[in-house]
Amino acid sequence: PICREHEHSEWTTRRMVLWPVVDLRTKSLSPLIKGEAAGESDDEVLRRLGLGSCLVCWLSEAELASPPSAARVALLRSAGCAVGPFRLDEAAKAREWLHAGALYALLTPDPATPPAELCAAVRQAAKDAALPAERLLVVLSPAAETTSEQLLLALESLAAKTGSGCRECERPHTVGAAAGVLLLLPDAAADAALLKRVSASLAATDRLLVVVSGASLSPSLARLAELHALNLGLAAPASLGPLPRRAERVAAPAPAA
Repeated sequence: PICREHEHSEWTTRRMVLWPVVDLRTKSLSPLIKGEAAGESDDEVLRRLGLGSCLVCWLSEAELASPPSAARVALLRSAGCAVGPFRLDEAAKAREWLHAGALYALLTPDPATPPAELCAAVRQAAKDAALPAERLLVVLSPAAETTSEQLLLALESLAAKTGSGCRECERPHTVGAAAGVLLLLPDAAADAALLKRVSASLAATDRLLVVVSGASLSPSLARLAELHALNLGLAAPASLGPLPRRAERVAAPAPAA
């Protein structure tokens, strides 16, 4: 069975605004990520990054295909982590990572999947792999030509049917097809009007956990306050140093074919 130790813990009730993203396919963390903790080990830096929020970890295809190492298990059990990306047809690989303590598994649908078919594809993958929907985040990177209406349709299809602000998106008996989405927006789509619509219909009532990223979404204190009011999270490159002046759009690594 999947480990559910986080289910009723502080992780499922905390409204996390800043989601640090780190690419763990490299041999070591960059000085930019370590920031003011340059003298600490990589494992300690990762632990610190995941203490106050959920650490988004991009891992290599080879590592995801194997059971988590002792070092990864220690990280998963000491900090909140979302790990991936897992293709929908290989979602079963996420089971061991969730059981080891990962808070979420990051699922990456085929970019060509029509919005109307996204929910069915995610549900089928979760069913085939016996994964709990409340522990899944769907990584969406809409094309520049995707309209706001199409994007909202896709998000709506994944969301819980109802929400009252009581974390319905993360409760087994109320969750939709997934707990939430990591939404990697092209610049043109990362506008205030769209974010407000996503908040009003989905995030504000906890029907869907929505974490956004975009080059125009700076991780400044003002921006974080704005997103917090909308109940949206912001994914930004991880660093233990000062917040950068400009945002760097998070890009999801494509799972190997």
